[in-house]
Amino acid sequence: MVAGASLNPCSDTHAGPTPDSEIETKSIEKAINDKLGNWDAFITIHSYGNFWMVPWGWGSAQIPDYNDLYSVSKIGADALNSVYGTKYSIGSPANLLYAAAGGSFDWTYAVANIKYSIALELRPGRNEPDYSYGFVLPEDRAPAVGQETYVGLVAMVNAIRNQNRQN
Repeated sequence: MVAGASLNPCSDTHAGPTPDSEIETKSIEKAINDKLGNWDAFITIHSYGNFWMVPWGWGSAQIPDYNDLYSVSKIGADALNSVYGTKYSIGSPANLLYAAAGGSFDWTYAVANIKYSIALELRPGRNEPDYSYGFVLPEDRAPAVGQETYVGLVAMVNAIRNQNRQN
């Protein structure tokens, strides 16, 4: 078993019986592979923790494009922060939290060659009043999370566009 995964099918971190064993994973992989080379970014959204993450999840080594991904992530996180003051930490899962192998953004970066592969862990974050809700944030909080996330993602996508134009 790899870092951050579990064999227990009841675990939040269950790896599945084999790589790409789940229909959802197969569908996303197929959609990406069908248009390989046409992707500027891949963004996967999860909850919770207030993290804006870049590869690698499986270990603490920095990817070659770390500075570029950090730069656009910071632009996105700063824009998100401008809406309600929500603060996000930026970095790799292994450096922010713990080693967590098998993330889709590791695959899109390494295999599908999508440079801007990002994972977000939305609210609530540590030291926030709603942190005790964890994965089950009350639905009346969802509009605010959606608004700030939208603003952050638009800013990040525009930053990626600007970097791609320069290259």
